[in-house]
Amino acid sequence: MYFKIGEVAKLLKVNTSVLRYWESEFTSFTPVKSEKKQRMYKRKNIEQLFLIKKLLYRDRFSIEGARAILTKAKKDLKGFYKEKKIKEKLKDSMSLAQVLLLDIQDSKKLFE
Repeated sequence: MYFKIGEVAKLLKVNTSVLRYWESEFTSFTPVKSEKKQRMYKRKNIEQLFLIKKLLYRDRFSIEGARAILTKAKKDLKGFYKEKKIKEKLKDSMSLAQVLLLDIQDSKKLFE
């Protein structure tokens, strides 16, 4: 589902010019353009815009500061998912090793 720039501006309580400016300053999101060249925002884009607004308006970060925070958060999130994936693979390997160990112990009993 897509939202037009005017709808998003109302949700965020900012002017459409602010959204266009943020689009030029924060490359982490780019709205899709319709056949009529209208900016169309996905839900994910809107969530990012709410975060940008919070950083700029409530937390009083500069554009550069907000950009740095978003970049760091993105890197941290990638690292988190990479670490989570490694832990899952390790857990799977340990489960397989336990099954193999039980098989070896059962086989050993047969030869005793």
